[in-house]
Amino acid sequence: MSPSVESIMFVGRLKSGSTSSHRMLSLRELGLRVVAIDTHPEDVRRKERTFLERVRKKLFGPRDLARANEAMLAAAHRESVDVVWIDRGTTIHGRTLLELRGLLPDARIVHYNPDDPFGGFGKGEWRTFLKAVADYHVHLVPREPNVEEYRAIGARDVRHVVPFWGYSPDDHRPLRVDEHERRHLGAPVGFIGMAETERAHTIADLAARGFEVKVWGDGWERYKRITGGRFVYAGPAQFGEMYAKIINSFDINLAFLRKANRDQHTSRSVELPAAGAFMLAERSDEHLTLFDEGREAEFFDDNDELARKVAHYLAHPNERRSIAARGRARCSRSGYSNMERMRSMLELVAH
Repeated sequence: MSPSVESIMFVGRLKSGSTSSHRMLSLRELGLRVVAIDTHPEDVRRKERTFLERVRKKLFGPRDLARANEAMLAAAHRESVDVVWIDRGTTIHGRTLLELRGLLPDARIVHYNPDDPFGGFGKGEWRTFLKAVADYHVHLVPREPNVEEYRAIGARDVRHVVPFWGYSPDDHRPLRVDEHERRHLGAPVGFIGMAETERAHTIADLAARGFEVKVWGDGWERYKRITGGRFVYAGPAQFGEMYAKIINSFDINLAFLRKANRDQHTSRSVELPAAGAFMLAERSDEHLTLFDEGREAEFFDDNDELARKVAHYLAHPNERRSIAARGRARCSRSGYSNMERMRSMLELVAH
């Protein structure tokens, strides 16, 4: 950790089990003094799920229902920090950042964005953020094309970081799952995550070939109807220990890239191997950088290759377990934990 960073204001979605909360907690583990501001507490999440708020968000962009902008300025009046870290700041205004610059003249204002404001996913969410891009000192992004896109609209300093996401050793770890839990939670092949068109059709195709596939996450009931898929829908998104139990209950864990986000890797790219799970993910340049193919994880390009590899690894459990063990070791050896990722990124932005 750079000696110049001792305190940080962390602004983000701090729901327990979220990747943002993991990043915040890792800063405390590093020994930093953390002033935490939640942009989406439970009451805000409830309101955002109402029909009127969803319509309003689509038309005009998200509102700061948590009054996070006010909370940031109030915190800056009370105490000084070395870094203001804004995690996916869709509701943070440029005028707030300019006022923070006056209140905290020595602090670095950093934006960490796991999503792609120039892609097709959640495009309406980024109106406020895009107007404020030039008011940050540094932007951290997980996609190489974003570097020039951010600069083109006024960003001063943009850094492409790989891996962008980390894993939590407390949440993403091998867990013993008894046979009853395994039957309820798991399957020979599984996926945990949000439903989307392309991945739904891929999973439906895999199930149609005779493989037993189970999915957990939001939106799958609709896609099961659309695809007529034979896969099993188990339930909504899960977090914390239940997330790890589900991962450990699948023989093969599928991992997909969100095309509208132009993903080259995602949070699951490190969470699954860190939990000691066998990962079969969509092939990308960054996936191949993070893990050795066939030794630490497996990858596929299309439905035919996916089906061939599923058949092979279901028939060769010892090979599957060896790859999973080496994938977990790679996560530890290469510093893919949240604590190591945050340490590295803070050193990157501290100067």
